[in-house]
Amino acid sequence: MPLTVLCEEAFSARPNLTCPEMVSVSTYSTGPRCKGDCRFCGWNRNVIPQPQERRELAPDILTERVNYAASVNGVLECMDNAIAASPAVFERCEQVARACGAVRWGVNPGICKSRTFLVRFREMGAAFYANNIETSPRLFRSIITSHTQEAKLKSLARAREEGLPIATGVIVGMPGESDEDYDAMAEMLRALVPDVLRVNFFFPIAGLALAERFSLPPAEHVLRIVCFFRILFPETPLYLGAGRSIWLRNMQREAEAFANGVYCEQRFLNHGGVDTVE
Repeated sequence: MPLTVLCEEAFSARPNLTCPEMVSVSTYSTGPRCKGDCRFCGWNRNVIPQPQERRELAPDILTERVNYAASVNGVLECMDNAIAASPAVFERCEQVARACGAVRWGVNPGICKSRTFLVRFREMGAAFYANNIETSPRLFRSIITSHTQEAKLKSLARAREEGLPIATGVIVGMPGESDEDYDAMAEMLRALVPDVLRVNFFFPIAGLALAERFSLPPAEHVLRIVCFFRILFPETPLYLGAGRSIWLRNMQREAEAFANGVYCEQRFLNHGGVDTVE
């Protein structure tokens, strides 16, 4: 199908919804080390293996992020550097909830095995629970061994059962992916029926083995992938994540035309490390 026709179909599939922009904040506490081994992330335990000094979310940084979210009429997404939610993670999200006031916020706290946490997040006023499926089952098994994709799917299902809207997403451009991988991602997303869908983009961080296998495809190819997810999920708010300008280049505006929102500042959340702004 010609790209112009595909884009027209994607634009027609866009739900007529007023959606706020997304603004992110890292609610970290242990420095830039993460216990996970997500090989697409520059702060995984294999890249930075040494223990790090404990750090808390600085009030001035939190205030800046809340104020920025308010200025763009956005929703603040709190992302923690944890594989699984814990009392400490909950305390940090509680700090965010107190600071937000009228600004809506959601949580991305890692895998929640305890329904108690999910109930408390809902009672605190969280607008959504987020956990990305990342990629296809085939690729997931080859790049992440610290936790399973099934655990993520179960956590999202628990959140839905406890009355929290769920947000999830995929990473476009993972080295080694194929059309079959996108079909597999779509199948999982159809089963989840997310309330919010995010399309993120692989970023070749120096020091990652995956980065050595990275090659940037034509922007037209990437735009077709974004169209694919838009057309498949016509009733779901779709957000474009960080890295979109790298991958879409001169076609970024076309993709944003049929998305419902973007992640402001194109900020790469490095699981507690210093955020990288494109």
